[in-house]
Amino acid sequence: MRLMNNLKKAAIAAIMFAALNAAPSAAFSVLPMKIELNAAPGASYTTSIVIDNSGAGELQMGRVYIQDWDKQPSGKDVYHESGEVDRSCGGWITLSQSQFNVPAGEKAEARFSFSVPQDASGLYWTFIMVEGMPTPQKPSSEDGRFKTAITTNMRYGVRVFINVKSGIAARGELSSLTVSRPDAQSEFKDFPLVANIGFFNTGNTLLTPHGVLEVRTLAGKTIHTAAVSYEKKYVIPGRERIVTVPIEARLAPNEYVALVIMDYGGEKLVAGQTSFASKNISTTAPTGYEIDRK
Repeated sequence: MRLMNNLKKAAIAAIMFAALNAAPSAAFSVLPMKIELNAAPGASYTTSIVIDNSGAGELQMGRVYIQDWDKQPSGKDVYHESGEVDRSCGGWITLSQSQFNVPAGEKAEARFSFSVPQDASGLYWTFIMVEGMPTPQKPSSEDGRFKTAITTNMRYGVRVFINVKSGIAARGELSSLTVSRPDAQSEFKDFPLVANIGFFNTGNTLLTPHGVLEVRTLAGKTIHTAAVSYEKKYVIPGRERIVTVPIEARLAPNEYVALVIMDYGGEKLVAGQTSFASKNISTTAPTGYEIDRK
């Protein structure tokens, strides 16, 4: 037992020395962090990103590579190997270099080119990943005690959107609508109710829908309205995005209808509604439909 305790103490001491002598992470930045390009079918283009090493040490053996990404309905990024996402443009891109060294206080340019397939139309996307590490530092050996140095790699993902201006189709639909009490960990935890609104992009271009949520009595009287916006929560083609809208009104125990009308830039507005009881928050399946613009 004493031996085990001594080993534990030695391990803790080693961890503490490692933490005290950890080498600083690579201090660098990448600009721009998002690239949006309009392109024509069959055309070729060249552009670049800049790696700025503001740290005290040289960035060595940095890597530049392609990685695909997708979006969950919550908006969280999901990472994939290049070519695994159906509307990836990763296969179009050729990097001028896959590795780089950047001296302290200097900048380096990483150029890339891409060729658009002749049959491409609408929006495509990928990540250009930039990963760097500082010059390895020799661990200190003062006092004759064992120490170690820890280095950490920094990684940036430059989000790339290539919008092919051919055959653009802006289409979408309201995919879900529910009313519930907010989760205790939610940013809307202090509100009586929230509406969870799902929008599905059935077209091939980026959409940023916006609209209005109304809460009505069964007799049709509107007792609460709230704006619904996807301005910072864009919806990529073939994906659903869910936003949560707080309902500030404190409703008397009764049955109500939640109505959502959305404008996504298409020919028609889309709408949907669901009924719910404020006392026990039971909901019926939402009914979706389109509305002609007037």
